Amino acid sequence: TAGVLLGEVLIPSFIHWYFGPAFEPAIPVFRTCLLGAIPYVVYVLMRNILDALDVRPINARNLIIALAVLIILCLIRSEIMWMAWSLIASLTLLGVLTLREVYVRLRISPKLPEPIPA
Repeated sequence: TAGVLLGEVLIPSFIHWYFGPAFEPAIPVFRTCLLGAIPYVVYVLMRNILDALDVRPINARNLIIALAVLIILCLIRSEIMWMAWSLIASLTLLGVLTLREVYVRLRISPKLPEPIPA
């Protein structure tokens, strides 16, 4: 979150320095897409736990659902800001689905037996 906040503040300076003033209209798109980093990090951190808790391809299913939502939203409207917000929506969905699956797996997984005292 701190990196995203820092990025939101520094994006205008970076765009001017790297791309030049002609790319100034792209700043809102960069800022919007940067917000997607937060739910994506949630997914990246939780997918390893989910993989360890289940042998089924739960991550693949979540990725396919998020991709389908992104494609459908992008087909509805082709405006660049709509597509940027569609990316945010699909990444948020991916993060939420992954968190939900980890929660469900942790609730139903059997508890480890207590170690036998030596």
